[in-house]
Amino acid sequence: MGAGDRRFKSSHPDQMSILLTVKVVGQGSRRSPRPIKLISTKKMRDNFYQRIYSIVQRIPKGKVATYGQIAALAGSPRGARMVGWALHLIDEEKSKKVPWQRVINREGRISTTCLEHPADLQKFLLVNEGVEIEEKEGNYWIDLKKFRWKP
Repeated sequence: MGAGDRRFKSSHPDQMSILLTVKVVGQGSRRSPRPIKLISTKKMRDNFYQRIYSIVQRIPKGKVATYGQIAALAGSPRGARMVGWALHLIDEEKSKKVPWQRVINREGRISTTCLEHPADLQKFLLVNEGVEIEEKEGNYWIDLKKFRWKP
């Protein structure tokens, strides 16, 4: 950092925890930097999660989508894990509106390891919707060529 640079870090939990470096503009180093408004990561996360839930609600019965496919449709093509986290946070009430079971991994495998949303439950729900599931080597597999949702 050169003369006249200032460093700021937000300590608020709902603010981005990034280090900002601001170049002080003006005469000498006495002039204080302009305040910078930090964007709330909680607000950003909640907006992204709402986009995910909205997209997942569009998947018709009898079809599945991948985490990466949902992330790309939500505007974050490298956000497959965030899709998984968003679906993990769905409670019983919200699961009546958001069909979390219709999202699987890119290989066509049910990959959940969550106790609240176990693989056996996901398989049960998908089979009841008409999705054919094959069990191989202790995993549940879905033919993406046949059952992938194409929005």
